[in-house]
Amino acid sequence: MILTIKHISISQGQMKKEILKIINQIPIADTHEHLLEEKDRLTGKNVPASNDIGLLFCQYVDADLIAAGMASGDLKKITDPKIDPEQKWKIIRPWWQKIRFTGYGRMVRETVRILYGEEDLTDSNWKSVNDGIKSTLKPGFTRNILKDVCRIDHCQINALDEPVFRETEFPDLFLMDLCDTFISSDFELKIAANLLDDEIKSFSDCLAAIDRAYELYGKKAIAVKNQTAYRRKIDYEQWTPQQAEKTFNFSAEEEWKMPRETRKPLEDYLFHYSVNKAAEYGLPYKMHTGFLAGHSEMRLHHLRHNAGDMSELCRLHPDVNFVFMHANYPHQDETIALAKHYPNAYIDMCWSWMINPAASVRFLKEFLMAVPVNKIFMFGGDVSLVELVPGHLELAELGIAQAISELVQEGWLQIGDVGGILERLLWQNVYDLFDVKRLLKR
Repeated sequence: MILTIKHISISQGQMKKEILKIINQIPIADTHEHLLEEKDRLTGKNVPASNDIGLLFCQYVDADLIAAGMASGDLKKITDPKIDPEQKWKIIRPWWQKIRFTGYGRMVRETVRILYGEEDLTDSNWKSVNDGIKSTLKPGFTRNILKDVCRIDHCQINALDEPVFRETEFPDLFLMDLCDTFISSDFELKIAANLLDDEIKSFSDCLAAIDRAYELYGKKAIAVKNQTAYRRKIDYEQWTPQQAEKTFNFSAEEEWKMPRETRKPLEDYLFHYSVNKAAEYGLPYKMHTGFLAGHSEMRLHHLRHNAGDMSELCRLHPDVNFVFMHANYPHQDETIALAKHYPNAYIDMCWSWMINPAASVRFLKEFLMAVPVNKIFMFGGDVSLVELVPGHLELAELGIAQAISELVQEGWLQIGDVGGILERLLWQNVYDLFDVKRLLKR
């Protein structure tokens, strides 16, 4: 199809290319990563894979391998540092042909192209890629990939190697989330005790642990992050302090050995308490919603109610800006309705682009037609290994260009509005909601 815009004939494909050129001039505000510190990568601390071909298949892609039928024992070999890379490739090769067209598979292919100069993984080039992975790991590689390769302005980090907050070696690049998961809605006695340097002996100690977390890290954090959706429904009811204290006392008497569901009054209360602390510190509150990482455990009926549960949180806490992660895939329509109705509901498309690129394109188009343009964030790689960020970002940029070009083609957007929309989507929205300048001192 040929378009006529301002008397210039341009094909749909050419328009997408022109939009990509604009995108490639705009810095990226990355709202969600689990990136490890470079010093830990260089020493091998907390790294989920050895520095070889298996590194490309250790996060998210591993779930596609299992879904395709790979045995779990073979998956373990892929990340085992004791296994020779050639043996790893022999394990990967037959399954790679089955998953290479998924979003996760495309992320690997784009990473291989961008970082190691190969269009795909084959018998003839896997060794070259393997060598490239090894040679990349040297001081400065984190900043090089994020800044020079990806144009990333900053990354907001939800550290998985520290339960509440991680001090970073990159304060000008990594902005850290305060994670309240294990001191509120997925309460862990030892983690709360560590914050107080004392035993948790009473319900009031639980509240004191949350207070202490915010005292220590509230002014250092870019946001609060909660990911309890991996364990339970996010239906946080309102309980009285007396009901929460009663639950704490019963839990202590039972030595915390009862089913987690029994703790709901306590954990719900602690969750709302932490949300109120986030409001006190002026921090946006991020929540995992929708699809779960991993395989063979997701309870889809939990996901179906996420949007309704989120709307209740927006209603109960109008002074808190909630950021709902991953577009709540596969229930994106409800997410659009949520952000359209509640002023304090924001949507983050982090991870979404490699879960399902086509669904993400549709979501972005429909979101922009229904919701104010400032209510959405475009990219977060959601990975622990920095080498996986470029491939995911490429998927996001291709998807954004596709969505915007289609909206122009269909007459919903004017070509003259595209540059301003892209700047807002890729970085301005993030700066408007999050206090980035305070932490980066810009």
